[in-house]
Amino acid sequence: MKVERAIKALLRDLHPGLRSLEGSGGDGGRDAFLVEQDGTMCVFEIKSYARPLNNGQKKKIEHSLRNALTHDRIGAWVLVLPHDHTPTEETWFDQKIATIAAPVTVQWLGRDWLDKQFAPRGDLQRYVEGPDSQLLKRAQQHSMEQAVLAGGLPDLAQRQTALGQLADELSPFWRIEPATVDGQTTIQIRPKRPDFPDDDPVAVDVRFGAASPADRSAAQQAQTAYEQVVAFGGQIAIDRRYLDGIDITASTETASLFGNLLSRPIQSVELSTPSEPTAPLTGQLEAISSANRITASARIIADQRRRGIRGTTLYARDESGGVSLAIPVPDQVDPGHPAASMRLTVGPFTGCQPDTAQHVLAVLLAAGNGDRLQVRFGRSLKGLTQLGTTVASLPDLHHLAELVADLITVQDHTGRDIAIPGDCPVRELEALNTIARAIRGERVRLSIESLSFELHADRVDEFLAVHAGRPESGMVINLDGQLDLTNTTYPLGPISYHAPNVVLANHAELLAGNWDGQPVARYTTSGGEGIYLLPIPTP
Repeated sequence: MKVERAIKALLRDLHPGLRSLEGSGGDGGRDAFLVEQDGTMCVFEIKSYARPLNNGQKKKIEHSLRNALTHDRIGAWVLVLPHDHTPTEETWFDQKIATIAAPVTVQWLGRDWLDKQFAPRGDLQRYVEGPDSQLLKRAQQHSMEQAVLAGGLPDLAQRQTALGQLADELSPFWRIEPATVDGQTTIQIRPKRPDFPDDDPVAVDVRFGAASPADRSAAQQAQTAYEQVVAFGGQIAIDRRYLDGIDITASTETASLFGNLLSRPIQSVELSTPSEPTAPLTGQLEAISSANRITASARIIADQRRRGIRGTTLYARDESGGVSLAIPVPDQVDPGHPAASMRLTVGPFTGCQPDTAQHVLAVLLAAGNGDRLQVRFGRSLKGLTQLGTTVASLPDLHHLAELVADLITVQDHTGRDIAIPGDCPVRELEALNTIARAIRGERVRLSIESLSFELHADRVDEFLAVHAGRPESGMVINLDGQLDLTNTTYPLGPISYHAPNVVLANHAELLAGNWDGQPVARYTTSGGEGIYLLPIPTP
């Protein structure tokens, strides 16, 4: 079990979005699976077999494969185990397993592949090997158990406490806080008390520049954004491509803390100014026309504020959570400094409720057509800006608004809430639009041009007799409809499809009795007609 859990952890690391199943209650032949972008499923079968397979183990693998194939849209099946196949096993896998799975592709990932993947992942090695790992043995021989955390979390806590105590002794004024995130070490420097920067001031001068001409405009924009954060507060990270260097002016003792740090290549500079407590404020994000009329509005909530040297930045979001704003508020009007502009970030809307997203999308669409944006809290105007070209030119903005309108239509029809989906197959979005249009009263022509129905083999002659002398006919199909969207099914109630003019395309084949297995009647449209979804009545 430990090996299988480690393999599952490895696969989750390699394939974000992978889902694993607990097999004690039956996993349907799927230890883990990944839904690809095209909607097909890649199934992973994980075994801990580390030696050549016996007949019983082969039968278990075959049984798991057959169970996996009972699921829809299987595109690939992968066997993962800590054993490289023998020539005999390779023949069994390439012939019998591949034949069972056809047309699904199959793959064997064995010991060599796992060794390569585990090599850079010390956490997985330790999980599998435990205290017998070679690294741990060498460390124990040199009385360095804590250097590799032989005791687990207690050793980690002890080391962190000791390092924290040492870092706290570096300066009486500044708290040094090292941290490692995603393999990168960062060092945060904070005053131990609010008034200590006055006692031991540190001046940081960030020099901006870009070696590449293509980056110079971006470097200028980064400098403007950095200066606004310094003035009004906020958070910002500057990439090394836009940095020429950093100068630090401080007391001799504090300057010595940095050592030769600044002589090394700089990866990035991050600035975070202090936050201030603030009670939630409710306001409006409004689109204003050239005639100074409000063309659209959305409710926003501000619940965070950060301090800069000239004022604060108020952070707000709309009710859906899909739009966030940073609104600079100066402490006092200063003619010597230009007014800072409000910053607006759009998306992602995945998981947001369509009803609330609809309002803010209406504001963005109006702003994209040239209206100004303003933020108002009560009768006080706090921010005014034009929508940036990056947001205004988003090609998906109109499509998103149409999707939201379709979701609201289906919500109202089914009485169920439907969050805005993220990665959703195109066919599901097309089905959603078709159904929403039909609910709104349209007769919608479908993209399909044919229909197929299974027939009872003993009633084919009766079926053909009904069609005798009627090479072309129309049909109406009534059924209980449903919408499948992101693994959820929404019942629609009675729906009807209308095919005004169809031809039984395989009439001769059925008449001659030429079919294998279940006979199927195949209809195709004719005379320029199509297949239509009729308006769906309100339940």
